[in-house]
Amino acid sequence: MNPSLTGGISLPQVNGKKISRGDAYHQYPICWHPSPHCYVKLNFDGSINSSRSAAAFVLRNEEGQPVGAGALNLDGGTILVAKVVALKERLLFAKLKCVKKLMMEEDSKLVIKACKMFGCPLGILNLS
Repeated sequence: MNPSLTGGISLPQVNGKKISRGDAYHQYPICWHPSPHCYVKLNFDGSINSSRSAAAFVLRNEEGQPVGAGALNLDGGTILVAKVVALKERLLFAKLKCVKKLMMEEDSKLVIKACKMFGCPLGILNLS
């Protein structure tokens, strides 16, 4: 698609296919992909609505079976704070479950970039 038609913004991809704005939520299902062998996959997210926010997570093994899941209501804050709190709480949960090999998946480029640049957040150095 011509970038001038989208205001220079890249259109999203779903399962490797570029989609138009109108198709984004109607025609293409989002697929969960399993983690590599012996890994547990952590999906987490934060949400905000007015003055309320929440954080949620799910841990799944390589076969897609849940290892753990949960949600937490927060007192206000920003979406970034909700996402970071979700990550922190879920890493602690993974540590309590004795998870040794963990793969993270999150839609916030800022949170993932911070993890890559600075390591695990908030003093969680490793899972062992």
